[in-house]
Formats: sequence, C-alpha cells, structure tokens
Amino acid sequence: MSLILIIFNSLAQIKHNKAGLQLYYDFEELPKDKSGKKHKGKIHGKINLKSGITGKAGHLDKFSFLNR
Repeated sequence: MSLILIIFNSLAQIKHNKAGLQLYYDFEELPKDKSGKKHKGKIHGKINLKSGITGKAGHLDKFSFLNR
C-alpha cells in the first residue's frame, strides 16, 4: 500500500511542476505609458493558476483511502 502512495505522490509532483511552468510563459505585453516608456511584460493568470491548484488540492485528499 505504501508503494501506491509513493507512485501517487510522484504523479502529483509532475502535474504541479507542469502547471508551475505555465506561469513563466503565460504573459501579456503592457502598452506604453504617457512618457513613452515600455513596461515589462506582466505575468497573466498567475493568481488564477495558483488558486486553481489550491482548489484542486483542497478537494483531493491523498490519504482518504487509508481511513476506509
């Protein structure tokens, strides 16, 4: 039974890492301000992605099958 838990934990880490990589590539270019300076790209959807992971993790109880 502990082997199943180890495999499950490793799969959860892979999914988390893939979702984390999206934070670096999902960005939008901001327009120039009144002075003509360009702003750096803003990371888009960072909070939504993190809350999505938290929301999914909140509903997923890894140890629920041990309590049955």
